[in-house]
Amino acid sequence: SDREHDGDFKERKEKDWEGISKSLYLSAGDLALIAGCCIIGMVLGVWYWVLVLVAVYRKAYRMGVNTTLWMLAALVFNLAALAVLYLYAMLKGTCPNCGRVRSGSGRFCDRCGNLLKKECPQCRQATDILSAYCSNCGKRLDENEE
Repeated sequence: SDREHDGDFKERKEKDWEGISKSLYLSAGDLALIAGCCIIGMVLGVWYWVLVLVAVYRKAYRMGVNTTLWMLAALVFNLAALAVLYLYAMLKGTCPNCGRVRSGSGRFCDRCGNLLKKECPQCRQATDILSAYCSNCGKRLDENEE
């Protein structure tokens, strides 16, 4: 009958569990080693997470962008948020002096006043401060000119 079958099944299940638990017997030293490794792993994981948060905060602050937004992004996405922040800085461009993200097409940094763009003496086209030649007319830009 079904009852006898259920009883046999429960009995076999209990015997199987006894065999598994005996084969998985861990000594106190084994358990201490496993617990120690878990604790060290968790501490290193938290430490890594905090270091990424600090790096995101410092970079966002230097760039002059919303630190709260980037910290929240770093809490959720961690290293991916840091990579996106560096990509954003690379695409927008930053002041070589203070690191602030360039805003608009201004010639000077709005944080430190550093010259960001210089004018071509021939065609008066604004060029990047690091350019050696004008992108409009090809004239060599002297480093001592503004």
